[in-house]
Amino acid sequence: MIRTEPTKKPLSRFVLMGAVLLLMMAALIFKLFDVTIAQGEAYREEADTLSTREIITKGKRGTIYDRNGLVLAYDETCFNVEFLRNANNRTDYYSIIYTEALIKAINIIEEGGSSVIDTSYIRMNDKGEIYYDFGVTSETFVKSRYKNFCNVMGFNMPDTDDMSTWISAEDAYLKLRDAWHIPEELSFEDARKVISIRQEVLLNNYRAYMPITIAYNVSLDVVAKIEMMANELPGLQTSQSTLRVYPYGETAAHIVGYCQKMSAENAEELLAKGYSYDDYIGVSGIEATMEEYLTGATSEHQGVITIEVNSNGAIVSTINSTPASDGNNVTLACDLPLQIVAEQALYDIIQHIHQKELDKIDPDGDRSEERRVGKECR
Repeated sequence: MIRTEPTKKPLSRFVLMGAVLLLMMAALIFKLFDVTIAQGEAYREEADTLSTREIITKGKRGTIYDRNGLVLAYDETCFNVEFLRNANNRTDYYSIIYTEALIKAINIIEEGGSSVIDTSYIRMNDKGEIYYDFGVTSETFVKSRYKNFCNVMGFNMPDTDDMSTWISAEDAYLKLRDAWHIPEELSFEDARKVISIRQEVLLNNYRAYMPITIAYNVSLDVVAKIEMMANELPGLQTSQSTLRVYPYGETAAHIVGYCQKMSAENAEELLAKGYSYDDYIGVSGIEATMEEYLTGATSEHQGVITIEVNSNGAIVSTINSTPASDGNNVTLACDLPLQIVAEQALYDIIQHIHQKELDKIDPDGDRSEERRVGKECR
């Protein structure tokens, strides 16, 4: 039996490994020195400029059922188009880029059968005259909105309340077209759509991290085009929302009720519960009487996304998020099939009484037109 001596690893291999480890440790020590000492002040200043913000999310409104489980009202998922300008990008170059993207997006939205928001304070009458419309009639509110408008648009603030000294709507319109590089060939109406969006962005500049909804309830075709053209549409994105649907139309409408945005009369009370001005609330029927159970908008249902933003309001990172919870469902004692029969019977009785009254007035008259109109109304 032949015995062999184990081969010895050359000493140079250990020396090489030791040298590599020393180099790695030296690199780490240098990086640590660079971060904590050399650039420590710069990083500290950057950290001081960062702050956290909370984005509130809300749950769906609950579903209303009849006693048989038939759906009388529900929230349906729909899609919106949003615009979120990067708050760090405020140069003329990016202004041109965003304007071009908005024009393309507006065309996509309108070709898809939807429309964009129309909130611009600048309007044109039938005579081609450009004027302001601040959406309020009180002179105090008009002056307040004008001053806020001048402030966010970068116009000289008025030194007096004398409205005759204000910058004219036409001059403001021309200045905004120039500032936002809106092409000359674009018509007033099309330019105003761009102005509406840019106006909303500036009016909400204190929440620069929040997107502006520029079109509601768009088709899936519009969503697909916006997503596919993402590289050509910087700042544009789509989001999911909800739409209240009443599948049986006016049947039992007096029982179910309907929803609308809050009014000035109850705004203070609702805002204290966590609602926002954009939330829909029940104003009649079950939608109103069971509001506190159905809603997913109040504080106890809200979710929160905590983000970190820089001094410009641009999002740096998402820290954490808590999902929202949906509102509760409500089941009624109402029997929908019976309600349909009752409403049809009531309609027939009313038509019969109406016909008898007409016959009393004019026994020999031709009722074909009245019957036709009655049938169409039905």
